[in-house]
This record gives sequence, structure tokens and C-alpha cells, in this order.
Amino acid sequence: MKSFLIIPVSIFLLTLWIQLGYGLQCYNCNSFYNEGCGLSLSNFEFVQNCSDTHKGCRKVVQKIKVGDEWEMRYIRQCAEDGDVGKCSYKVGTDDIKMFYCYCTDKDKCNSGSSLYSTVFLVFIAIIGQYLSYDL
Repeated sequence: MKSFLIIPVSIFLLTLWIQLGYGLQCYNCNSFYNEGCGLSLSNFEFVQNCSDTHKGCRKVVQKIKVGDEWEMRYIRQCAEDGDVGKCSYKVGTDDIKMFYCYCTDKDKCNSGSSLYSTVFLVFIAIIGQYLSYDL
């Protein structure tokens, strides 16, 4: 009877974990509006689950002239496209200078180990199944 329950529960938990673990997450903030979204990201509440159309994360660093002063602004968001592994430099209107960087290999571009976590859960489910036969 125990093994009858262990198999469906293990499959359910594994499915739930895989769905949660493989959705891309990126930081979504703008330093002009959000404190803690500057050069060093100090507020981790900006994490967003990206939609299926987003293939990676983007970080934009803007240098904007406000009056006689130059200000740096940092924008982080989900991205639909971009050249992974390199940053692009562009000059926009009003001499706004922008650096765009893209990444797709990890959640939040700097953390996450969903693959290792999923492999660990599969290992635990197999061990649980094996132990249920011995009981």
C-alpha cells in the first residue's frame, strides 16, 4: 500500500518542482524608480517570472545628461532576444549612452541551480521508491 502512494506523490512533486524550476526568472527594476536597483543590486524583491516569449535576462546601463550633470541609470528586465555573452554599446537620442548585456544560462543571470536541484529530487524519489520495496 505504501508503494502505491509513494509513486504518484513522487511524480506529482517532481512535476511541480520541474515546472517551478525551469521557468526563467530575471530581475525587473529601474534605478530611477526603484531604490536598490543600482550598480550593485541590493534588493532581491525585484525577481520576476518571465513569460514564455522571453529567452533571457537583460541589464541596461544608461548614462543620461540631466541639466549639466550625467546620471547613471540601471535597468534590469526579461528579454526576448539579444546577443548572449557580449555587451552592446549604443548611443540614443539626446546623447543617451547605453550598454546592453544579455544572458540566458541562469536564473537572474547570476544565480540559480535548478538543474542540480531537479537531479537531486529525482535521486531522492528513486531512493524513496527503492526503500518502499524493502518495507
